[in-house]
Amino acid sequence: MDETLAQLRTDAEAGDIDAQYRLACCFAGGTGIVKDETEAEQWMQRAAKGGHADARKMLGWEFGIPSPQLNWEGPAEWYWPMWWGLIKWCILLSLLLFPLLLRFFIYDIVPFFSF
Repeated sequence: MDETLAQLRTDAEAGDIDAQYRLACCFAGGTGIVKDETEAEQWMQRAAKGGHADARKMLGWEFGIPSPQLNWEGPAEWYWPMWWGLIKWCILLSLLLFPLLLRFFIYDIVPFFSF
């Protein structure tokens, strides 16, 4: 069992995301190794950054860390500035176009309805 874990750790350190995920599961559950949540979290983060789908799900569910796929608060960081920028441009355009629209209304529309 120790040889298998040693090989798993070697593969994980070499960058194999499946080995990183399996090693994280071993640390999280204490399977053949001393249970260590922080070590499990570190290996799970490495696997998730590498693109392992199950590791991303586990980070969101097991350790309370929002994963890139499950992060509901992250988009607010760019939604609000995007909408605020749009609102500012709309206000600016309305301030610039208001005199033109007022002129059009006063000189072109009102005389048309005058009797």
